[in-house]
Amino acid sequence: MSIEYKAEGEPWRVAEMTLLAAEFGEEAGTRMVEFHEVASAQARAWTIIRRLFGIGPVFVLADADPDDNRLWGRSDLAHALGLKAGQLAAELDVVRAAWRRRLDAAAAQAPAPVAPEEELDLIPGVESIEEYDFDVTIFEVTSISRTEDDVAKEKVWFTRRVHEWRKMLVEPMAAGTARQALLNELHLRRIEVQLCRWPAGGKEFRDLAKTKQDIESIYQSQLETLDTVFPWKTNIGGKQSFRGVISDVVRAVRDYRATGDNALCDKIRTVAEVEIDLRQSVQAPEARYRWGLQMAIAESIQWIYDPAFRTGLKPQTLARLDSVMRNAVEQARLVVSEDLVDLEKDGVAGEWQDGI
Repeated sequence: MSIEYKAEGEPWRVAEMTLLAAEFGEEAGTRMVEFHEVASAQARAWTIIRRLFGIGPVFVLADADPDDNRLWGRSDLAHALGLKAGQLAAELDVVRAAWRRRLDAAAAQAPAPVAPEEELDLIPGVESIEEYDFDVTIFEVTSISRTEDDVAKEKVWFTRRVHEWRKMLVEPMAAGTARQALLNELHLRRIEVQLCRWPAGGKEFRDLAKTKQDIESIYQSQLETLDTVFPWKTNIGGKQSFRGVISDVVRAVRDYRATGDNALCDKIRTVAEVEIDLRQSVQAPEARYRWGLQMAIAESIQWIYDPAFRTGLKPQTLARLDSVMRNAVEQARLVVSEDLVDLEKDGVAGEWQDGI
C-alpha cells in the first residue's frame, strides 16, 4: 500500500508502506513526517530506506537520480552500494534506534498511558486469542529477562493484533499463513527489545541481528502471500486499498469468462445485474450503474464489525464516481456508434441485442 505525506515543503510518497511498517513499526506509517525527519538525518541510511521502500517526492525533478525512484531488492541494493548484507542491516538498525529514541521522548512528554490491565479491558480478553488457534502459553518465555509489566504490555499488543487480523484468521485459505505471520511479528518484537540490551557488534548482537534478518525475510514473504488473498488488509488508519477493489473486479471477470461463474461481481450485484444497470435506452438514456455506491459498499464490508468505523469517502467523491461511470458508458456508446434502444418500439429496435 502507498501513502502520501508532506515533508521539506513538498509532497512525498511511500510505495511500500506495509514493508516499512514491518521494518520500523506501525508508528512510522501514522507519523511519517517525523520518521522522515529522523531517517533523513543519516545520509546513507536514508538512501537505503528510500530505495528499499520506494520513498520519494511525488513530483520528480528532471535531474533526479533514477536509482532513487525505483524499488530495489536488498541484495541488489547492497551490491550497488558496496555493502555486505550485515552492513546494510546495520544501517537500518541505526535509524531504528534513532526512531525509537524519538518515540520514547514523545511518550515521556505525553499524558500518562492507560495501565496495561485497564487497556486490556477495552478489547477482548487475552484468552480470546485461543479462538484463533493461539495458545496463551506463548507469553510464558523464561529464557529471556522480562518483567510482569513487559508481559502485560505484550499481551495487550498481541491480542489487539489478533483482532485486527481476525478476518484473515478465519479464512481457510489464509488462516495458517496469518497465524505464522503474527507469531513472527511477536518474535521480531522480542528480538528488537533484546538487541537494545547488547552492545552493537558483539557476538550476541550479531547472532540476534542475523536471526532477526531471517525472520523478517520469512515475514515479508508471508505478507506478500496474504496480500494476494486479502489485498485490502494493507491499510493505515482505516484507508481502503483501491488495489483490493480492483483485484476483486479482475478476479470476477476472469472467473465469469473462464467458467461462466455468475458469482457476485462487485460485492452486491451479479454479472447479469451489472450488465442490466449499464444498459441505456431512449426512455432512460443514463446508465443506472452507480460506481460510488459500489465503492461505499466495498469500504463498508471491510469494517462491518467495527462499531467505531467512520467512512473516509465524502458524498461529493461518491457523486463524482457515479458521474464518471455514467459519462464513461455514454462515451463508449458513442465510440461504437450504437443507437439507443427504444423500448416502446416493436421488433429489434425495441430490444437489446446480445452483449448490450
